[in-house]
Amino acid sequence: MTTRVPRIARSLLSKTGLLFAVILVLIGISCGQVDDAKVDLQLSSTSGGSVTTPGEGRFAYDQGAEVPLQAKAHPGFRFVSWSGNVDFVADINSVSTTVTVNASSSIRADFEALPPENRELWLESTEGGSVIVPGEGKFTRTARTIIDIRARADEGYRFAYWSGDIEHVGNVRAGDTIVFMEDDTSITAHFEPMETFDLVIDSTEGGSVTEPGEGTFSFWQGKTLPLVAEASEGFRFVNWSGDTDGLADLEEGY
Repeated sequence: MTTRVPRIARSLLSKTGLLFAVILVLIGISCGQVDDAKVDLQLSSTSGGSVTTPGEGRFAYDQGAEVPLQAKAHPGFRFVSWSGNVDFVADINSVSTTVTVNASSSIRADFEALPPENRELWLESTEGGSVIVPGEGKFTRTARTIIDIRARADEGYRFAYWSGDIEHVGNVRAGDTIVFMEDDTSITAHFEPMETFDLVIDSTEGGSVTEPGEGTFSFWQGKTLPLVAEASEGFRFVNWSGDTDGLADLEEGY
């Protein structure tokens, strides 16, 4: 048996189905718009460091997402703060923080150079000489720089060695050397007396030694001194004799 649906009922069903379909489509579009809502987060840094989490560049996040931020300073620099669209950054002064992404934002990590570090240098000497470069006493120098140091011996002494914090001294046996200012440093220049020798000077008949004179004299090793001989009337100087290995000229009287 066949049941006939009145024409008006068929028309109503058709319109109701179309309306239902339109509603479903609108709901689907609305849900799709909510699901696809993304906002951009642009991250950058000044010189002296970088944004390590999530990195630098442009990133897309769901609206309302909480994003971790991490910055890292390069050697010789320090993190200062986050700048830009920072209204939703949890702590702009913390190198590690979060940002809630409610709208497209641009945030920058700012860095600055560290002030130079200083080191103290103390220089002194023992008897027999002094430190002439840069001098003696306490000096303030920039950390990790190279400093010239020079010691000079007094007459009759010679430089021996440097002592103290000598790990970064170029040559502890050289009076003219360098020190690398890695840490606070205290150094002493040591001197020692030079060995002395007796010099006996005399002359034959017909003249005399006028400089330094005649007799026995004591001089330290390496000392250079003039010898002057003067002939008496009717005589002339011939030569020097004896231990003459150190003489410049045997036949010169001066």
